Amino acid sequence: MEIYTILIALHVIGTILGTGGATLAEFQIVRSLKDKKISDDERALMHVNYGMIRVGMATLLVSVIGMFWYFYSTGSDHLLTSEKIWIKELMFVMIFINAVALQKRWIPLWLGASVSFTSWWGATILGLAGHLPYTFSTYLAGYAIAIFAVAGVLHLVRQVSSGPAKTAKKNVSLLIAALVFMALFAIFYQVLTKPSDVETESEMAEVAIVRELSSTVSYDVPGGSHTVRFTVGVDEDGVIGRVSGTDTTDPEHQANVDKFATALTTMIKGKKLSELDAVDMVGSSSLTTAAFNEALADIRAQI
Repeated sequence: MEIYTILIALHVIGTILGTGGATLAEFQIVRSLKDKKISDDERALMHVNYGMIRVGMATLLVSVIGMFWYFYSTGSDHLLTSEKIWIKELMFVMIFINAVALQKRWIPLWLGASVSFTSWWGATILGLAGHLPYTFSTYLAGYAIAIFAVAGVLHLVRQVSSGPAKTAKKNVSLLIAALVFMALFAIFYQVLTKPSDVETESEMAEVAIVRELSSTVSYDVPGGSHTVRFTVGVDEDGVIGRVSGTDTTDPEHQANVDKFATALTTMIKGKKLSELDAVDMVGSSSLTTAAFNEALADIRAQI
């Protein structure tokens, strides 16, 4: 298995453990506040849960260090130029700092819980979102707003859970919490799915393709392997006009390759091939993205 694929797998595993652990931790906090005490069983479960979060943090740290080593060894500055990766790495740093601050009791529980919850879920969602056209300042502002918005929602949930059952106040609080959550989800979904003006203009612009550059790469997948021939069409100035791919081993996989190529074309159309070191994950296709990045070095060498 190619080293980049292993690093991606570690990154995903670490994020899953951490995000799941942060979510369970919030449920545990709500339950503890409800009866105003922590039983021995709850304390034991918390230790197991926080152990899972620590394993996730350690796995994530190994994968991040490995990625920096991998891109540095291949001469790529992708990790230094992708603003989406910058905010993800900031979230990971905040996760570590927040864990220490909570343990030392330097920050209140409500803030620490919100930073943890927002950072883990934010990194997860950004990882699944693929290419996004936003600047680091936009990401940073959204991250800061999300921390306090999530803190407000979690506070409402805790109030509802700790109050008397089946009362009008509880029903009103539940309704408010649901409405706030729905509003936040709608805003976040709109931000992620609305294309930028730059993207729209890029998609509309036509690129007169005068040359096609190809490279074939094989990569492992669960249950087998694929061999895909990637082709990048460029104009006379080396500007990318389209990307296509052909699976030479599995015709049934061709539909997925076509979908990947279409999404990738939207991401990189209008960019100069000579300035493209690597691409962010396309949709949820981490393995195919890694394969394309491997082929990209050979394609660039043909310019």
